Amino acid sequence: MRSISYALIAATAAVIGTATVASAADNYFAAGGNVEAMRDNAQFGYDLGFVKTSGAGVVELYDFTGGSEGALLGTEAVSAGANGKVLVDVTGATEQRVLAKIVVDGEIVATKVYHINQN
Repeated sequence: MRSISYALIAATAAVIGTATVASAADNYFAAGGNVEAMRDNAQFGYDLGFVKTSGAGVVELYDFTGGSEGALLGTEAVSAGANGKVLVDVTGATEQRVLAKIVVDGEIVATKVYHINQN
C-alpha cells in the first residue's frame, strides 16, 4: 500500500512540475533588456513591447533602480495570448531600472528587469 502512495505522490509531483514549466513558457516578455522611456506632453511611460500571457491579467511595473523591488510605478491590463506594444503609464520617468511582472489570476507568472533608455 505504501509503495502505491509513494508512486502516486511522485506521479502527481511530476505532472505539477511539467505544468509549471509549460505555464512559464506561455508567459513572457519578448523585448530585450532595454526599454525606451516614452514622453508625450505630460504623459510618461515605458514601452515593454510584445508580451505573451496564458490568461487575462496585468503587467505591474516597479522601480528597481537600487537592485531590489521598490515602489509600484504603474500597471497595464493584458489579454490572454499575444499583446503587442504594451505601454505602461507612470508618473515621471526617472528610474534607471524597472522590474516588470505578469500577473494572471493573482499569481506572478513571469518577471523581467529592464534598463531604461532616457530620451
